[in-house]
Amino acid sequence: MTLMTFWLLVVLGALGTYGWRAAFLGPARGEVPPLVQRILRLVPAAALAALVAPALASAPDGTAPWLRPLAAAVALVVALITRSILATILVGMVVLWVVLGLT
Repeated sequence: MTLMTFWLLVVLGALGTYGWRAAFLGPARGEVPPLVQRILRLVPAAALAALVAPALASAPDGTAPWLRPLAAAVALVVALITRSILATILVGMVVLWVVLGLT
């Protein structure tokens, strides 16, 4: 890849990103439609799922493949019962460390 190609890709990526954001935010002068509000409320959960899912699907360091999903299942139960993000993260991490320490 030449230097000119690289910078062309950077500029095109920046223009595409700007265009996409401007197209989304431009018509929203004032109130955001209820459908868009509902969709936007789901973005943080989708982003978190995109970050967590690959970690659950892999078993690095030769560990058993069921350890991470087990910790995630326990964290899910804690989340459903307590509705506390802090409790969910703390319990999930403790369970993960314990099961990793037992293997």
